[in-house]
Amino acid sequence: MQTEVTKDVGTIYWSGLFPFLFKDSRMTAIATVYTVGGFVIGADGRSRARGPDPTKVTEGMKARHDREDNRKIFCIADADKTLAYAFMGTVANDENTFDLYEETNRQSKLLSSRYFDTCYDYVYKLALGLKRAFNDARKDGRLDAWYSNEDLGEEDNLIARMMLVGYFRGKPSWTIAEFRSFDDRAKLQVQPIPTPGGIVTAGGKLMPKLLFQDKDPRFAQYIRPTGTDTTLEQGANAAKSFIEACSTPLAAELDPVCKSVGGHIHIAAVTPDGFKWLIPPKNLEP
Repeated sequence: MQTEVTKDVGTIYWSGLFPFLFKDSRMTAIATVYTVGGFVIGADGRSRARGPDPTKVTEGMKARHDREDNRKIFCIADADKTLAYAFMGTVANDENTFDLYEETNRQSKLLSSRYFDTCYDYVYKLALGLKRAFNDARKDGRLDAWYSNEDLGEEDNLIARMMLVGYFRGKPSWTIAEFRSFDDRAKLQVQPIPTPGGIVTAGGKLMPKLLFQDKDPRFAQYIRPTGTDTTLEQGANAAKSFIEACSTPLAAELDPVCKSVGGHIHIAAVTPDGFKWLIPPKNLEP
């Protein structure tokens, strides 16, 4: 029996023209910002070994997978595109016979020379390959079950979420791909996000609301407004501040899933000129 290694997933919040929420309970802290200079994407560095049955998570698994310097941001760079992406949710098994980052790298290489009309078409094809990889791993036993919350409704039975930002033939693109479990199989939904400026975050159920809607004074030092005139530097500051807010003891007290957030914050930018680190990860290995 295999145990998945997961990065906890939380609510997505879009602060731009209007907000929207996807309800789920697992968490990592990731923030993406569209600025006048390009995209910013930031993530915390904490990862934990988890599984459908907590009793199967051994001390050895924790020693291998519990980290504070985990890299969560990666890049796809081809002649017609530069996209940065990050995952939340089930990403690997303990034996490393299933690894979503390695599968993404493999799928992106297979698609690198193919023509796509839009970035949405490309992301959908890429995510379709990942969906098949999930189902193959589930079928042959490399993933013995999805790591999901039994309290969630079926429509919220999230396995993993992929956030992508960048440029496709010079045009900005902001896309989310979600993998959900229905009848013990992974199903796919790909959603493009308009790019008028603003911030899209993955956080706990409560933190995005406290920061962006309520502007809770207890988190005043972490609130950074974003909009159509946000600069790259301001976007990086907004992403970092959101992740820092989710890492505080108060956040963990108010929203227990924030206990899963912490470690080294790393931030990248994707501009029309390409991908670059603004705050590099401590460990460039997955």
